Amino acid sequence: MTARQTTTKLLVMLLASGLWLAGCGEAADSSPSPDPAPHSQEEGATSQESDDETSRPRDSQTDSDPDDTASDPALAADAEWSGVLGPAGGTFTGLWAAGGHFFATQTDARGDSFLWRSDAGDSWARVELPDELIVSQIIDVVAHEGDLILVGPKPLRSSDGGASWQPFDFQLESGEALDARELTAARVFDGELYVVAGALGQTSTLFRVSGDQATLVDDTLPAGTVDLAVLGQTMVLSQGHYAGRLFFKNAQTLDWTPAQTPESHAVGAKQLHVDADSIYATSEAGVWRTDNGATFDVMTDQPARQAVIHGDALVFGPLEPWNYVMSIDLSEASGGRVEVEYLGGMNDAESFLLASDGSEVVSSVRDHGLQRLNFATDAWEQISPTRRPVADFADTADSYWLLTEAGRIFRSTDAQRWELQPIGEHRGARILAHHDAVFMVTQTGDFVALRPGHNGWAMGEPVALSEGTASSVVGYDDSLLVSFAPRILSGRGGSTPVGGGLFLAENRAEHWSDWNRIGEELPEDYDYRQAPPVYAAHAEDGLLLVVAKDGLYRSVDGGESWARGSLEQPFDSSYLHAERAWLARGEQGLFALTMTASGMHLRKSDDNGESWRTVVRSPDASVTPSALVTDGPNLLLGTWEEGVLVSTDGGESWQPLADGFVDAPVRGLHLRGSTLWAATTDGVMHLE
Repeated sequence: MTARQTTTKLLVMLLASGLWLAGCGEAADSSPSPDPAPHSQEEGATSQESDDETSRPRDSQTDSDPDDTASDPALAADAEWSGVLGPAGGTFTGLWAAGGHFFATQTDARGDSFLWRSDAGDSWARVELPDELIVSQIIDVVAHEGDLILVGPKPLRSSDGGASWQPFDFQLESGEALDARELTAARVFDGELYVVAGALGQTSTLFRVSGDQATLVDDTLPAGTVDLAVLGQTMVLSQGHYAGRLFFKNAQTLDWTPAQTPESHAVGAKQLHVDADSIYATSEAGVWRTDNGATFDVMTDQPARQAVIHGDALVFGPLEPWNYVMSIDLSEASGGRVEVEYLGGMNDAESFLLASDGSEVVSSVRDHGLQRLNFATDAWEQISPTRRPVADFADTADSYWLLTEAGRIFRSTDAQRWELQPIGEHRGARILAHHDAVFMVTQTGDFVALRPGHNGWAMGEPVALSEGTASSVVGYDDSLLVSFAPRILSGRGGSTPVGGGLFLAENRAEHWSDWNRIGEELPEDYDYRQAPPVYAAHAEDGLLLVVAKDGLYRSVDGGESWARGSLEQPFDSSYLHAERAWLARGEQGLFALTMTASGMHLRKSDDNGESWRTVVRSPDASVTPSALVTDGPNLLLGTWEEGVLVSTDGGESWQPLADGFVDAPVRGLHLRGSTLWAATTDGVMHLE
């Protein structure tokens, strides 16, 4: 959808819901280019994008400073958005090599799926596909008879190396089309394409494909067959359930027969691989080898969750917790156990995938994206065409900091070169820069401080605060305020809220003893929990504000006592959670924004939270808010669908803020001096 179409849709829907965006103009079309990001931005790699302004000296103004009484907004009227910045990476859900090309599937934050194509991993281009293909359901990409075939519920064929694709069906001898929704595997052996089909709980069927014709080979395969290997007259298959049994069939056997495998390791599905002499089965249990299908011998017990044959080597991994990728020289493997070579280690191995085109080995890891193994250095090189989704952003006197959606922290001194920060096993939920330190609240409710030292930035000891989900981390004077909403645990007994609460630290949280639980008299979900849900918090000298279960509360004595503000309309907390409530101070007063089952509510207070009037109530709002900050007299609203909106009249009307915003959901906004930073699911942008 173009920016013009998006803006038109927004106007129509907001008119219908009563929320008018005054003065909406046409925005520049910011749909991603075929190769929108550089390939090396992680851990000291240099970006190819240029942004001379990002190395400027910065002032010491804090986010939405309540003492800023300037009558004009800090952002210039003619400001424009920068290009997208941030470390390369992302999450790819599928990775294959076929016909000398690499293919990778990606699903973005809005649930849209894309197919990427590359030659040797050097550059990636997004491939346009017919609408009927469900990209996320592709099970394999294979090369056959000079064409490429995308195997899935709606098969596609390409005759130009994957640049364009056309739908086709596997035709059975009866003239009917094979039900491609039941395909579970597709493999090519000795130039022959074999596909396996089988409904859940039923025996699987094997077909040989030539052109469009699928010829029945065997309809007695065990149920749940997910992989197949063919070596001469021997066939081996793997079942996909917990037992993960291997079966074989050859000229001497009439039926599929269970293979003899190391019984102590026969757990979980196995991947099958073939070279000129042997069939290999790989899994978390290690690597096994057979030359007849009947008996498998152990080559190594090192885990092989993913494996590929690369020349004369079997490359496999990962070996956790070090996340090494390993290899076995198949040309020297004559039987029994073999020596394992340890190749490059990765930062993580979650959702690990591996592919080889015969010349290069490429991996995919959640958040880290696509990486290529440099065999000369045993190091992984970043080659992702996208940037990591960013959840939060902060800056100190000499550094920029960003928090990815996967909870990792990156630091940069120029917004070009991003270095992954060592935070151990912690995964961040929110970050804040305050007094030249960076404070992180983790996804498990711990507080962690990163402070500058003689040898760089050092991480302090974690302090366990809550089992809930961090909803705010706010700094004022020498104090820190952290709020938590409940984390909902679901099970057979129903849903149970866990965690919550409000915590205040003095002395810049130098020591764990500086932390105190406050607000225990705020309303609870359940009387016994003693952890009141707090969905947003705001702090300034002499005033604390929170969004609680049944309304907006204020404290003027450091959290010792709380009073509920009077509301013009009833407060709805249904479906309220940590990312559906915001508080901000502007020149026109205090603002509270909530998104609940009854829609979007923007409230304003002119008396420091004693009373609130409703500015906007939109039951059918077409935008989903994701952040709220103030810029002098203006309100800035981050949204999931429409980028950043601005209101110059206290929230009565809204319009898009500047041109050139990337077509990606906003996760957070950060205003520092005259620069606005927007954390998005496609990196970070700035406006000044």
